[in-house]
Amino acid sequence: MSRIRFSEFLDENGSGTILAVAIVIALLELALACSYVVGSARQEQHLAIAAESGALAAADALNGFTTGFPCEAAKAVIEENRSKLAECRIVGFEVFVSAQDKVLGIVHFASARAGNLRVAQSREH
Repeated sequence: MSRIRFSEFLDENGSGTILAVAIVIALLELALACSYVVGSARQEQHLAIAAESGALAAADALNGFTTGFPCEAAKAVIEENRSKLAECRIVGFEVFVSAQDKVLGIVHFASARAGNLRVAQSREH
């Protein structure tokens, strides 16, 4: 029967492998965190585009360029972009729209405003 010596545990053979595995794991975690941040930023941009498109559709309906109710038009456009209409307000000849989306448990919001430029300019004079 052979005895295990304490000095055998102090041997440095294989320590480079453990270090290399630890570095690879750390780099994979960093790449995963970066992909989450990039994906979240891309989703926020997509949500902002959906809110702006919804506001434009509502303003077109409000000013008679398309048929239908303004907030229903905004809701239809925002839902086509796989988001939800959070708020729709009509103030004068302007429409304020807010959209929301949930990504990995985090709720993101985007707001937009649209209106008729000619009506706004005629009020200034």
